[in-house]
Amino acid sequence: MSDPFRNLGALYQKVQVHSDRVMDTYAGKFKCRKGCSDCCSSDRSVSAVEYANVARVLAELPEKKLARLKSQPRSKKRCSMLLDGNCAVYEARPLICRGHGLPLVLERSKGRQMVDVCPLNFTDGSLATVPREDLLAQGTVDSILVAVNALYCQEEGGDPRKRRQVAELLELSLIHISEPTRRTPI
Repeated sequence: MSDPFRNLGALYQKVQVHSDRVMDTYAGKFKCRKGCSDCCSSDRSVSAVEYANVARVLAELPEKKLARLKSQPRSKKRCSMLLDGNCAVYEARPLICRGHGLPLVLERSKGRQMVDVCPLNFTDGSLATVPREDLLAQGTVDSILVAVNALYCQEEGGDPRKRRQVAELLELSLIHISEPTRRTPI
């Protein structure tokens, strides 16, 4: 059987290359840094493939770290994957998290587009001068994720339309990570 996370990893890598280039190019415009968790709210949802990817990484966390995550009080204003202000599953963080802080172009109704960025970044008004190639095309990235998720669900089982809230990931993942294959269909 092929690696069910190969396509997701390739997408994450493409987004990371873009992110690194943009962050380097506009270094002085970003307030984003390790420990900044202003964008890490719990009202986000993730696809089956991303849920399974986070579950896989949770299963590999040291027991003490996992116990600390489990014992933290839950909040609707804070992602359950945050530990001491840092993402405990950073290498597996979902795509929605990977785009936070970056200048994005978002598709709106009737073919309109909107450029957006974290309000802490580009505070000097220079966002309007950022060239198109430096904007993360969120609609394109989301379309690729839909295809990656559909393929994952076809290979591993599960409903490609089903999404899970980030706030539930820790609790739901713990149910699945104890199973022998650690690749439970979603």
